[in-house]
Amino acid sequence: MKNVVLERHIVDKPSITEDLSYKQQKYLTEIQPHKEHLTSVRAWDLYAKEHGLVSSRALIYHFKSFNYLKELLGLTIQESQYDKEHLLALVREHKDALTTISMWDAYAKDNALPSASTLISRFENWNTLKTLVNVPPSKSVANTLYSKESVTHLLNEHGKHYQNQVQWDKYASENGLPSYRTIRTLFSWDEFKKVAKFKTRYDYTQEELLHIAQKHGNHFTSAKNWNEYAKKHRLPSASTYARKIGFANTKALVKASSNN
Repeated sequence: MKNVVLERHIVDKPSITEDLSYKQQKYLTEIQPHKEHLTSVRAWDLYAKEHGLVSSRALIYHFKSFNYLKELLGLTIQESQYDKEHLLALVREHKDALTTISMWDAYAKDNALPSASTLISRFENWNTLKTLVNVPPSKSVANTLYSKESVTHLLNEHGKHYQNQVQWDKYASENGLPSYRTIRTLFSWDEFKKVAKFKTRYDYTQEELLHIAQKHGNHFTSAKNWNEYAKKHRLPSASTYARKIGFANTKALVKASSNN
C-alpha cells in the first residue's frame, strides 16, 4: 500500500521543470529552499555569497531574466528587480569586453553575463551604455570584420528593429551593428527579409500605384509634397514610386491622364 501511494505521489506531483534545460533544473533545485531571499538581484548576491549559492549573473544568463526565475518559483514579481545600477556594476567589471555586440555576446556567454539585447533594452542603445561606463562609442566597422554567419546571428537578434535603410543605419550606428550597405553585400533582399524577419509593407503593383497617383493627382507635384500627403492618408511613399515606376515618370503619366 505504501508503494502504491508513493507511486501516485510521484506521478501526480506537479513539476515546474518539465520543459527546462538541465542547467535550469539544477539551479531551481539548488535555490528552491532559499527562494525567499530572491527579493532583488543585489540582495540575492549578498545572500548567495554568504551561503555558497549560484550568483545572479549565472541565473540571469540561464533564465534570461530575474523575473522569469521568480515566476517559475511562484514568487511575486516586482518591476525593480532588474535594476540599471546592478547591470552597470556588472558591465564596469568587464568593460574591456564591451566592444561590439557580437563580441560582447560571445564573452557574456562564457562568463554568465547579461546578453547585449538585455543591456540594450535597459539603456536605449549600445553607445549609451558604453558612455555610461566610460568606453568610447562604437564607430563604423569595416566590412571585412563581418561574416555571413556573424551577421545572421546579429539579425536574428536585432532584425525586428528594421524599418528602412535610413532608420536602420541610425540604429546600427548607435548599437555597433553593421550598416544596411554592409548587410546587403552579404545578403540578397529576400535573404535579408528571411533572416531579419521584419515586417514588410504591402507590395504594390505598378497598376495600383498609378491608379493611386491619378486619384490624388493634385498632390502628386513633388516628392516632398507627396510624402506629406501620403503620410496623412496612409498611401505609398515617393520612394515606393521611385523604386517601382520612377517618380518623375509617374508624375508625367498623371499629368498626361489629367489632360485627356
